[in-house]
Amino acid sequence: MSDLASDEARLLARFGHRFRAGEIVFAEGASGTDAYVLHQGRVRLSRHIRGVERSMSTVKPGDIFGEFAIFGDAPRSCTATTLTEAVVVVLTREALLPLLSEQPSVALRLISQLARRLRDTEDRIETTFIPDHDSRILRVLLALADTNRPHDGATERAETVAIPLSPIELAIRVGIDLGAVKVVMQRLRDKKYVRLTSDSIELLDITAMRKLYTYLGEKELLRA
Repeated sequence: MSDLASDEARLLARFGHRFRAGEIVFAEGASGTDAYVLHQGRVRLSRHIRGVERSMSTVKPGDIFGEFAIFGDAPRSCTATTLTEAVVVVLTREALLPLLSEQPSVALRLISQLARRLRDTEDRIETTFIPDHDSRILRVLLALADTNRPHDGATERAETVAIPLSPIELAIRVGIDLGAVKVVMQRLRDKKYVRLTSDSIELLDITAMRKLYTYLGEKELLRA
């Protein structure tokens, strides 16, 4: 067992907590000093904007969330709700801060995740400048394909990649209404670019999708 796996097993045994599907882990505006590591299941992060609840992101196993409560006294900036039954490692401020110095792998994971979130935020901001829904969705799918494709030679060049992503999660990433996302995805499915399941999207021809994305971009430039 690797050091990282050993660290996670110890954390789970000491701080693990089970949540039922639909439970609120923490609520927007509430005070808190705990951070969370999702071990199993899925958790949705959402916040109210002008009185309407908006989904921000979906937490997957291995992700840390709610960590800003550790470093300040501001109220929770969002609500965390379990989408499925979940097992979560709950870390208090008193427990986490010494842990970061005692177990460097935990600190490295936290730093890596914060850096990834910053990159994701920058990508989402850039994506919102693309007016065409098809291009916006293709951009996100191709970026996720690069992330989910194994980098080991032959598989790195694979034309088919499965992305563990639901339509709701895709809508969150691209910043488009779910109904509009479904229309675009059905169009891509009908043209054999993708295969859809309830919780994943399989890209069937990445090269063809890149060509389509380039074509749509050139078309937009000519229109402008």
